[in-house]
Amino acid sequence: MESVSMKKMWDSIWKHKKIIIIFVLLCFVAGAGLGVKKAKSASSASEVQKIEDYKSGLDKYAEVMKNIEANISTTQDQIDALQSYCDSSIYMKLDALKVNVASVQYRITVNGTDNTQVSSSGVSEKVTDIINELTAYVKNGEWKAAVEEKLTDVPVEYLPEVVGSNSTGNIFTLTVMHYDADQAAKISKVIDEQIQKYAASTLKENGDFSFSVISSNVSAKAIPEVQSAQNSYLTSLKNYKDSLSDLQKDQLSQQISEKGYIKDYKPDSMDAPTAKKVLVQYAALGIIAGLVISCALLALLYVLSDKLKGKENIKAAGITVLGNYSAKEGYRPALEREMIDFDLIRKEHSVEQVFFGMLSDAEIVQKAVQEYQAAMEKKSLAVEVGSNIENDSEMMKRFVEIGNCILFVEVGKTTYTQIKAYLEICKKFNVSVLGCVVVE
Repeated sequence: MESVSMKKMWDSIWKHKKIIIIFVLLCFVAGAGLGVKKAKSASSASEVQKIEDYKSGLDKYAEVMKNIEANISTTQDQIDALQSYCDSSIYMKLDALKVNVASVQYRITVNGTDNTQVSSSGVSEKVTDIINELTAYVKNGEWKAAVEEKLTDVPVEYLPEVVGSNSTGNIFTLTVMHYDADQAAKISKVIDEQIQKYAASTLKENGDFSFSVISSNVSAKAIPEVQSAQNSYLTSLKNYKDSLSDLQKDQLSQQISEKGYIKDYKPDSMDAPTAKKVLVQYAALGIIAGLVISCALLALLYVLSDKLKGKENIKAAGITVLGNYSAKEGYRPALEREMIDFDLIRKEHSVEQVFFGMLSDAEIVQKAVQEYQAAMEKKSLAVEVGSNIENDSEMMKRFVEIGNCILFVEVGKTTYTQIKAYLEICKKFNVSVLGCVVVE
């Protein structure tokens, strides 16, 4: 006889909203209490110390990693610079067994001998001073601007190490090494022009002297020192690369070690939310749990309840529903409409009087009975009303004598057991059930 309407079940649950609110508040308080407890445990002194120790360990890893990264950066810069030098410099492209050397020799003669002192080398001090100034001029590279202007294809920054000078007595020699003989000649020519300009202007401050070129040539010769220097640069480059490889291995090892440290020693409380967030989460969980549990329990009670859930259950029992009655809307359909339907039943069963069987003594049921009784009496039908026929012998006697009845049941109050018992009495005494009025 039972069937469950979701709408009616929800209506039944909503009727108990005060209970739901109270239960939700209790769950809210319980959840907030658990949140406070959880937050306190996460912020205990021991947990704080664990976090501090863990962070200190991370800081040490970070410091070591920072130093490694700085060393890697420095070493990489050194490699880049040295690799660029080895790839681009003129010196590193020289063939030590066949170095093209362009040389220009100059003779320096001081005019007149009055007041001219001679050094221990047999050369006048004035000549020595001139040679020293020429040597400094060549070494300082004051000629580079002219080479850069006239020989645009020459990497001027790499020239100082292949341009040199030497002197013997009053002879000053300019030398230019290059892997290309023509380039060596061109470079030496430009520098020679600059040296002669320098001698003709600046060096005249040393007094009256003559400065002349006595020879100029390009020759190929073996210079073992070049091979030694080149090997030294290449060895340095290899050492830097090996050092970089070691540093990168250290970096990888450090990263692996740090990950292991994090995995093994990171306190669980570090991933935990803040105390405020924990409190809010647990309080919200309490509210949700309160709503779900209270509604679920009320729904379960509704489903398992023996009380009438709606007119559908009456129809399922094979009883005609004559009408619905509610406090707000009264009869649905209107009582006048229901009387038309009842006239058909009356003719079918030859009804002259009716017994109203009340299965609830609620005030709303009594009101529904009074209105229905008034409508019946207008149609000259005698009506008797009874509510406890099984315990009232006189009422039972009248019930049987009348021989038919209309049941008045209340949703949520009248039980299926009551309805079943009433129907069994009707069957036992051959009383016809004309229909049922459902009161909500």
